[in-house]
Amino acid sequence: MVTPPPLRNAEMPVFDDVGPMVRGWLLDGTGGGRQVSWQEVLAWTPEQGPLWAHLDRQHPETRRWLREDSGLDELVWEAVLAEETRPRAQGHGDCALVNLRGINQNPGEDPDDMVSLRMWFEPMRILTFRRLPVMAVRDLHFALEAGRGPTGVGDLLCEIAEYMVDGIEPVVNTLEEVVDELEEQQLARHRRRFRSPLSDDPAADHVLEVRSQAANLRRYIAPQKDALNQACNLALPWITPLHQRRLREVSDIVQRQVEVLEAIREHALILSDRIEHRMDARLNRTMFVLSAVAAVFMPLTVLTGMMGMNVGGIPFAESPHGFLYSSIVMGLVLAVILWAFKKLGWL
Repeated sequence: MVTPPPLRNAEMPVFDDVGPMVRGWLLDGTGGGRQVSWQEVLAWTPEQGPLWAHLDRQHPETRRWLREDSGLDELVWEAVLAEETRPRAQGHGDCALVNLRGINQNPGEDPDDMVSLRMWFEPMRILTFRRLPVMAVRDLHFALEAGRGPTGVGDLLCEIAEYMVDGIEPVVNTLEEVVDELEEQQLARHRRRFRSPLSDDPAADHVLEVRSQAANLRRYIAPQKDALNQACNLALPWITPLHQRRLREVSDIVQRQVEVLEAIREHALILSDRIEHRMDARLNRTMFVLSAVAAVFMPLTVLTGMMGMNVGGIPFAESPHGFLYSSIVMGLVLAVILWAFKKLGWL
């Protein structure tokens, strides 16, 4: 599998999972805020300011709270807790349900096994839900700590989308570089007239991995563009024209990533066909050489078989120079066969 680029903030500690909530923030409207506890989230009122709670959707307490005390419609919390979901953005009155996916940058995981982030936006409350850690949320947490975070609900939606797309781009670029490197290797082998007719090309499996990873990434990233476009078109009071322009810009970036992934898949397919063609050509050349050798020595085998029969009348049987005469005859036969093959263009 293609190795992803180094993680941003890789030196930062992983969030501590001590309950249903991973992190909670009360935004101050200037790019910062203060962290709040789960009990403060439960007691929150809109008068306190915009609230962002990032929850573990696998935690039993989260599931219980969603069903009984969150105030969310059943269709909403069912969508949040669903095991499989596609990127989308759907309005519910003055609220919105947004699902996005990001690169899986967790240790030991494949980057193309993208992680899902389910988000519920209200005019004064944001609830985000994850199963595995999402690096975009971690980046947003650090931005808030530094006072460079979102100022409100619309800003938080835009910044999460931007961070998630920023995480996808390095992996797509790495795939593109790997394909270019594989092509250079194939050209170098061709210039060296690489000959190993009975061995597989070591790049073949690598090309297949790249094709598989590009296909998996595209399967998740392509619907993300549609989800971002849907978010742009939501007529909600907390999504301003500036937010729409930011989301549209992110959508354009995603579209470019989808196009790059399509080009990577086509490039990898061409490389795969080229490798297969070269392996077939080597195999055919090997089979031709073996066939030519068999054709050359077949008449000689017939002669030696006849000369070895234990019957009377064998030529040169009584001559002291019989072996020499037989060798001369077989040499002449071999020379005639080689001349005929050369004349036919088989050698």
